[in-house]
Formats: sequence, C-alpha cells, structure tokens
Amino acid sequence: MAVDSTTELKGLAILAIILAHIGYGLVTNNKFLYPLSTWAGVGVDLFFFLSAYGLTLSALRVKSTGTDHAARKKDLTIPQFYWRRLSKVLIPLWIFLIIFFLADKFILGINYSGTTIIQAFLGFFPRAHLYLDVNSPLWFITPLIFYYLIFPIIFIKKIPELTAIFLGIIGAYLIKMNLDIDAGVRGLWTLHYLAFPLGILFASLFNRIKNFQPLINLKNKLDNKKLLSIILRSSALGLMSLVWLYLFTNSGVGREKIVEQLFSLLALLITTFIFILKPIESKFLIWLGIFSFEAYLLHWPLMYRYDIFFKYLPAGVVVMVYLILFILLGFIINYLKKTFFIKKN
Repeated sequence: MAVDSTTELKGLAILAIILAHIGYGLVTNNKFLYPLSTWAGVGVDLFFFLSAYGLTLSALRVKSTGTDHAARKKDLTIPQFYWRRLSKVLIPLWIFLIIFFLADKFILGINYSGTTIIQAFLGFFPRAHLYLDVNSPLWFITPLIFYYLIFPIIFIKKIPELTAIFLGIIGAYLIKMNLDIDAGVRGLWTLHYLAFPLGILFASLFNRIKNFQPLINLKNKLDNKKLLSIILRSSALGLMSLVWLYLFTNSGVGREKIVEQLFSLLALLITTFIFILKPIESKFLIWLGIFSFEAYLLHWPLMYRYDIFFKYLPAGVVVMVYLILFILLGFIINYLKKTFFIKKN
C-alpha cells in the first residue's frame, strides 16, 4: 500500500471523527452531517489499523511505498523502538496537555486534580466524558501506548500473524480484567481492540502476497494488457463501492457490540481496498492525514470549550474553517516538535 494511500486513509479517519463530534456533540440536530457523523468508530479503527500496519512493515524492513524493494535496515533495539515510536505520541500529547491544562485554569477557571494531571501525562485516560474531561478523545492514547510497549516484545518476525493472534487474545483478556476504567472507556476498548491486530495481519499478508511469484507474474501479464487491467480494476472498485455505500448508510452503530465491531472492521477493510484501487488521490485528505494526530489531539477542546465560530457562522462553513485551522495548527505544532524536541540523526 502506497504512502499516499495510508496518508489519505488517516485524513479520512480524522475527518470522520471530527464530523462525528460535531454532529453528535456540538449541534442539536443529529441529522446534520449524517451519515458521515456515524463513522467515528471506523475512523478510530483506521488509526489503530494504520499504526499497526506501519509498525509491522517497518519491523519487516519493507518500505511502505508501493515498490517491490525491501528496505534493509538494522533492527532497532527495544529502547530505540520505544524512543522512536513513543516520542511521536507523547511529545505532541504533552504539548497539548500543557496548553489545555493552563488555558482551562486561567481562561475558564477549570481546575483538575493532581491525579488526573499525572495520569494524563502518563498517557492513562480512564474516563472519556465528552463534556467534563480535559479532552475525552484521548482515551485512544492509552491502548495505543500499550500496543507500542508490547509490540517489540512479542513481535515474531518470521510469523507476524502469530503476533496478531497474541495481541487479539491479550486485548480480549485485558477488557475482562477489573481495570480502573469507567464503563464508557471499557466499551470503547471492546469495540476497537481488534483493529490493531488486524493491521498487523494485513501488513503481514500484504508483504507475503507482494513477493508471491505467481501473483507477480499475473500482475506483469495484466500490465501488458491495459484494457483488461482497467476492466478488472474498475469492476472490483465498483463492487466494493456498492458494499461501502451500504455500510456507509448502515453503520451498525447502536446495535450489539459484536455487530457494531464487525460492521466497523468490514467498513475499514472495504475502505482500505478502495483507496488502494482508486486511480485518483485527494490532496485535501493527504494534507489532513499528514497532521491527523495533531488534529486528533486538539480538535475537541478547541471546538467545544474555545469555539468562536459556531456563534457567528453557518455550521457548514464552520466545519470547513475548522478543518483548515486544524491543518494549519498541525503544521505549526509539528514544526515546533521537530525543531525543539526531535532532532534528526
């Protein structure tokens, strides 16, 4: 899967999450942005899935560029892995926590307990109350950090599929444990714990298939028969688009947890295949995807507690203003992070 495709998928993921929080958290008419606003779960699954996909390809030393050449790099030690991966999560998180904790205290007069502040800086978010917590979407950070911590320990390079199975089992076990998290967060973990193992499995199968000689021969033959290649690609894309449209309007949200989970994972896979097959790319989704993590960290407090746009502008205009604003702020924060915190080797 090409880098642009994964970046576009990240852009789609954060777009779905932002629109859901607007549609169900900020406006009184839940039909505004529907059915786009029902795909927040798919967006979260995409983030977990793409994180695992990238980690696995990196661990297998395969470039995620859509080429057939392996990137032969020296394996990272576990401490090196933690620094490289966790710093990309924790440094932006700490920057935004400092900003919002200080802003809430001195602008809005909101005080948080010492325990809440310490837990937040450690990446532990046991509650996800949309209107009471410093930033409810940060519940996502806790399982993400857990996956990053455990991945280099249990990753089996020769059989990465086993790693996916082990992570799925561990995730299911943790959900059943009596952890100090509220029911809402436990429910979110239950809905999304399979997306990360699925990303590992997808990357592993992708790596095996792209080096499978019969498929390579078939691809070469199709490349020489442009018309047939276009017909097959268009047919596959059309069929998947029909399934995608059904899932888009029948998200499974509100049904049994297992049904909602399966609908979300199926929508994730269909969306991924569509983005692989489609002949055009969206520059807007690419830009949104580049700064998707920064947008995830800042979007809800900014829109809910510090909004100045919904009061004066039409809702549709505000959505576009915020999306552009998140890209600009993401660019600034990313620049500051690279300039002052992460130096290039």
